[in-house]
Amino acid sequence: MIRDRRTAGAGRRGFTLAEVAIGVVLIGVVASAVAPHLAGAKVERRDALRDLRAFARAQGAFHAAHGRYASQADLRPTAAPGGLAFRWHRGVSPVAIRATRSGWSAEVRLASGKRCALVVGGARAPESVPGLVAGIPACEP
Repeated sequence: MIRDRRTAGAGRRGFTLAEVAIGVVLIGVVASAVAPHLAGAKVERRDALRDLRAFARAQGAFHAAHGRYASQADLRPTAAPGGLAFRWHRGVSPVAIRATRSGWSAEVRLASGKRCALVVGGARAPESVPGLVAGIPACEP
């Protein structure tokens, strides 16, 4: 009994090599389109956390020199008498810098719209970044 090759596998189910190859190519195209956006968000978040740590050091120096913490009104793009000169990375914008006698908080907005914050001492934590721990910069999920 000789069977025709075309009908020999008619009952089997599966994918041909061409179908698998097309699927792999499509997945590759989608991954290559999404990857730069994910990498950009990761870099943006890293820059914001670095800026907040550096800002904490600048706040410490400002407090040592002036006996108080700097608020939003004290920020300057360049060194000016009585002000805190600090430059943020591109894509990182300060939203609120609040100072009290016992501490301060800083909240920044990223170009992607997400927010990051840092609280030091007795300042009130911004509500935009849930689960914020004093002294540890964090970004919203």
